[in-house]
Amino acid sequence: MRKRNVVQLSHKDVGWVNYFPGIEVKMDSRADWLDLVLLPIGRTLANHSSATIQRTPITFWCTVRATARRHAEIFLFVTPAYPLTRVKQVLISLLHPLRDGKVDAGQETIPREAVPCYQIFQGQILRLYVRGEDDEACYYPRIFWRDGFPRLSREPIDLPEHGKNDQDRESFVEAVFMDWARGDSLRKYQQALSTITP
Repeated sequence: MRKRNVVQLSHKDVGWVNYFPGIEVKMDSRADWLDLVLLPIGRTLANHSSATIQRTPITFWCTVRATARRHAEIFLFVTPAYPLTRVKQVLISLLHPLRDGKVDAGQETIPREAVPCYQIFQGQILRLYVRGEDDEACYYPRIFWRDGFPRLSREPIDLPEHGKNDQDRESFVEAVFMDWARGDSLRKYQQALSTITP
């Protein structure tokens, strides 16, 4: 059977909260905010020379929900929620230019509806996908502009095409939820990807 590379995450983790209207993709209904806006930020982090950033598994989670400002906004949770000062300064500098965003809005437990999308670790960009309830279908998050506001969708992906985890700097990796554990304990022991054989 084919091996699966996984990253262990927990909804009991606390995330650093930021939210954005997502208007960067307003004029193109096919544009995905995560790939168009967030992925370049991930690439910048992966290429950063700071050893502290390279050693910190930085995970981005997303969801879309209503705020007092708008009918719907993109909520971006970053773990760890309390990064070292150098890591936080770099993240703020990268997120601050996004249009009409609210950066550094506090800390919050990762909501159940939030979906992990990227993890940056040791110079690698891991594109995180989740398995469906039937354990066969695999889904990757996308955020498109629909009916005047951003919407989160889960797009099926074809693992024989996308699931390769070779020496590329960007790989699709399965997110496995270990909700009996806290996120900080999972990060503490993450030295490399876990590999399981179904």
